[in-house]
Amino acid sequence: DDLDVEIDNEENKDLQNATAIPKTAKPGSTIIFDVRVKNTFTTIEKTKLEDAFITVRLEGINDGEDLEKESNTFELPADRTRPETFRFTLPGLIDEDTYVVHIEAEGEDENGRIHSAELELELDVRRENHDILVQNLQIDPVKASCGEAVTLSFDLLNYGQGEEESVAYTIQNPALGIVLSEGPI
Repeated sequence: DDLDVEIDNEENKDLQNATAIPKTAKPGSTIIFDVRVKNTFTTIEKTKLEDAFITVRLEGINDGEDLEKESNTFELPADRTRPETFRFTLPGLIDEDTYVVHIEAEGEDENGRIHSAELELELDVRRENHDILVQNLQIDPVKASCGEAVTLSFDLLNYGQGEEESVAYTIQNPALGIVLSEGPI
């Protein structure tokens, strides 16, 4: 009935079947699908759908594997709409490509007949030229007294398009007068 897609807090409203999502995603993007399905039987027909569910599948996006989420089953009375929200976080290591998003709703009427509707969208994933992410940041100990040694560890992950040959980082705490720079590494 209706579909909105949000990518990294930017909304794309009322998307239609066989269209491209206007906003481009990147590695690690958060994508939210707000799907609303409607039972198009009229209240005069009084045909409700039982064991209905919605599936959202991002095809081949996870190292060739699909990312898929499915709603819990629900009943959908005649001429009623049901909203469901699906949240995905794209993998950090993902190829630049256009991926297919397949959305399907299915339910069974009182006579055992299956009714379904589906649509497909295109999701563009692009990598920025230079995009380094800090991951697994740990500090030990969490609380330290004056003069006590503290260890800070982290991983740097290259989400960018190419290899980085010269990466540097700075750790600072102005309140304590700490400024440490390292690089290129």
